[in-house]
Amino acid sequence: FNIYQMLGTLDGEANFQLVFTHLNKKKIPIDESTRGECFAYLLNYCIRQVNRGSIEYAKEYLRLIDLLEAQQLLTKRQAISPLRFRNIISISLIARKNKWARDFLHRHQDSLIDRGYRGVVELSEATILFSERKYTACENTLNGFSFKDPYHELAYEHLRLKLGAQQVLMGKYDLANF
Repeated sequence: FNIYQMLGTLDGEANFQLVFTHLNKKKIPIDESTRGECFAYLLNYCIRQVNRGSIEYAKEYLRLIDLLEAQQLLTKRQAISPLRFRNIISISLIARKNKWARDFLHRHQDSLIDRGYRGVVELSEATILFSERKYTACENTLNGFSFKDPYHELAYEHLRLKLGAQQVLMGKYDLANF
């Protein structure tokens, strides 16, 4: 059984299912490096499908994250990066798994806060609140944060714009006064 050969010979969907099945079985000996590469392949495949509009693959992505956590591989070498953390939260909301997103946030927020990424945690919380249509709580959560990196600054500004548009639609602000 050569996992690399399998990755190179099958079509995307069949490949995804076969690799996922093999990684899920604990009886198959795969060294940690190869296992990590396989998970990266599967996660990236899911992201490509999500970017094409597949909510099903957003759910598959979350199954992979659950499997990574169960096998203690998600944070084995290092803490979750702020970018991966935000991506996981965003994909869970695409999958309409708000409770899953909130549970994940609570399980991993301390690691981010301890490394100076409180703003990433707050932005993620605000994103969840917005998806739950808790606009006032979202706005309150967003107040007072700035980001050093352009990715999170853009995500912050994007959420502020969505929040403002939603408030206009709800009649909280009158565009004629601007």
